[in-house]
Amino acid sequence: MLLLARSGGVRGTDLLEVFPQPQANEKGEYELYFFSHGLRNQGKETLERINGLMPGDALDLTPDNENPKDGFAILLYTDDRVTAGFCPRYLAPDLRRLLDNGADWHLSVARVNPDAPIQFRLLCKLVFKTPEGIDFFAGEEFQPVSDVK
Repeated sequence: MLLLARSGGVRGTDLLEVFPQPQANEKGEYELYFFSHGLRNQGKETLERINGLMPGDALDLTPDNENPKDGFAILLYTDDRVTAGFCPRYLAPDLRRLLDNGADWHLSVARVNPDAPIQFRLLCKLVFKTPEGIDFFAGEEFQPVSDVK
């Protein structure tokens, strides 16, 4: 299950994505891994820039308030403001709350897979603490499929 959760458990033809239930560690930090979405819409120069990223390189989260299809959309940017895709939709509503409430966070490149299908090209790592009194990941999409441990 850990391998499925880290890889997303998907193929190019799949409509189902598997991800672990986000859990806070002993420091109260969440550590999330996710693949950047929407890279297939990027140009050749942008994809070349993404292919040149290294693990640990910083990325930025920026709300996309002009997005007509998704009111919660969050863009990912490199340090030189090259678009690196979008945060996955299943994370965006909670992460928008994170950004809106001034939580401490750090987003970085976990891995770049230049020869992988585009949906597996850029694996990101987000580490953050939630502001006091805000319950993240309580929505329907975060309810376990099974109680099996």
